[in-house]
Amino acid sequence: MASTEELREHFETIAGIEQKTGTKRRQPDFNRAIPGLIEALGYDRDQLFYDVTYEPETDSGYIRWVNAAIKRDVTSPIWMTISTNFNYIHGQEESISWPGRRRYQARMDKRTLEDISNQTEAQYSVLISNHRIAYYNGFQFEGSALEDLTYEEVQRIFDELRAPESLPESEEESKVDRQEIFHRTQLRQPDADIDISIEKEYYSLDLQNFWDELQTVRSAESPIEKGDSLEKLSKTIFNGFPFIEIRGQNVRTSSAEIDLILEYHPPEGGTVFDDFGRYILVECKNWKKSVGADTVRDFKGKVDSAKVDLGIIVASNGITGESGKDAVDELNQYYQRDDKTIVVVDESDLETIIRGNSLYEIIDQKIFNRRFRKIL
Repeated sequence: MASTEELREHFETIAGIEQKTGTKRRQPDFNRAIPGLIEALGYDRDQLFYDVTYEPETDSGYIRWVNAAIKRDVTSPIWMTISTNFNYIHGQEESISWPGRRRYQARMDKRTLEDISNQTEAQYSVLISNHRIAYYNGFQFEGSALEDLTYEEVQRIFDELRAPESLPESEEESKVDRQEIFHRTQLRQPDADIDISIEKEYYSLDLQNFWDELQTVRSAESPIEKGDSLEKLSKTIFNGFPFIEIRGQNVRTSSAEIDLILEYHPPEGGTVFDDFGRYILVECKNWKKSVGADTVRDFKGKVDSAKVDLGIIVASNGITGESGKDAVDELNQYYQRDDKTIVVVDESDLETIIRGNSLYEIIDQKIFNRRFRKIL
């Protein structure tokens, strides 16, 4: 039965494996402790999968590994990844303090779990060894040495990692769960003065305000509510650029209406926007369906008429194809033929903002993708 006491006992079992195995590496013995651990957290054994599809990233010089995953069934999104390892020095098991000298071990664990989280899109990424447990929920990293765990710390781990009422069956359910984790982790803190924000060189954003506005976008029902809420959210995210001014909203021209007109004021040192002109047009589409090629062509007409070089489509459900022509191909041809760039900011991009990524980095990457014809 799931309980804090059961979890504490399994931590003790895991910490004691080194005494039972002596100096010989026995990873299978360690992995056999995983089922009991996940049951102590309230998960069923049939939700534990050892055949995890995940290609480790090694470009940073560190090896990433995933030994098991928890998910509803074989086709559903991953809820939790579990990585296991022993600590050895010269073939001898040795107790390694956590977070380590000058927090070295903690930094390595954090980097590993962030990479696994980004690659697998799991709600939780857990690393458990014979000396420590560390976990990352997409927004916050925590870790403890097993030998130093207090009852209160075990309770905190149990409350964070325990099984939810149901695991997500689809990517849409997974997105909702991820936002709830974010809200619980970052926004419902005992300290009422806590400041949750993105603060980077080219971008800043109040994540509490952003999250509230994003929820309004998702809950909007009427067409007017949908349009107004997404335009408000778009103004918020573009106001995060210190060098961009929202010059106009719902501007009517002789032939069309432009949702947002942005004016770029180049800062000293320059930015990615230096490759384009003074103005940027933004189109907002909070539709249940994806934006098709016909709508993309209409926006291209607005960009051409205004004689600007950069357009941004903020579309909740991205773009797709209509009328026999793919919308992505339409934008690629537009760049190649007319040397003008249109990028799309969709739901997945807004989610990366929740995770702390700046819109500047997102747009920079999308411009790169457009220029070099990468799949968007």
